[in-house]
Amino acid sequence: MPTMTPYTLSVSLLDDTEPGVAFFEDVCAMLQAIAAREGSRMTALQTRGGDQASRTRCATISGQLPAALVRELGIHRAQRLPAGVSVGRILTVRVAVRCFGPDGATARDSAVKTYNYVLRFVSAHDSGERLNLDAVLSGTLLPSGEDRLA
Repeated sequence: MPTMTPYTLSVSLLDDTEPGVAFFEDVCAMLQAIAAREGSRMTALQTRGGDQASRTRCATISGQLPAALVRELGIHRAQRLPAGVSVGRILTVRVAVRCFGPDGATARDSAVKTYNYVLRFVSAHDSGERLNLDAVLSGTLLPSGEDRLA
């Protein structure tokens, strides 16, 4: 039986600010939840070489790359207020999700989703839909149309 070359999923924080770190953690947790929901054999997202200050985490995926994870490849943007602030300037931070596999790198340089933490919704750029922020971040949002906002 031939062995399949594993894929490497890479998640990188592009804007190293306090709201960026929190969003980076949210995206990593969301990707782990999506992989678990899809039954994917994905290792935990972790830094390479034990560098906890690193703003890039990688995971190995054995077997097929689930379509649900492929849809997450590209740039994720968040609109957040700094911690402890209820009004003021909204900051935009970005996280890149890329995949490296047998056919080379797979990624998009365009925005996949924008997460509005202030108003609690996510804009999916491919479909134009507005989705529930908590459902998206939990990785439980199903493609069937559940958890969409009007």
